[in-house]
Amino acid sequence: MPLIDITCKPKSYPPATSDGTKAQQFTEQFGLSLPALFVNHCELLGLNEGTPEAAVQVDYHRFHAKAVNAPDMWVLVRFSEPYPGNKKARRVRNRLDDLIRDWYDHNSQPLPDIAVDLMWGPTHGFLEFGNTSERW
Repeated sequence: MPLIDITCKPKSYPPATSDGTKAQQFTEQFGLSLPALFVNHCELLGLNEGTPEAAVQVDYHRFHAKAVNAPDMWVLVRFSEPYPGNKKARRVRNRLDDLIRDWYDHNSQPLPDIAVDLMWGPTHGFLEFGNTSERW
């Protein structure tokens, strides 16, 4: 079950109460697309089969205005699944790189300055969210 944090520069951080700028709208759309993207490619990304979209959680954060060497967007993915080993972890990284680039291409947008970090568990916990009940 991935927990995804998207940290953005203020110009790309989606506002909670308005539509925001085009850059902010695309950051929000990108985040909204991640649950389906991960679930639709669960085998390639090393997720447990049957992971529901509601178990892929996405949150947005803002870099400090004086952050140093910050990209437009930093995506931190924390998998609850056990570490798959270096070879498979590199395959997951490469596949996620392709999927993110494809998403931006499909939406006719240039890839922002982006950093993506992947981390694995194992972690243990539970989720009760709407009709979704998960244990790991």
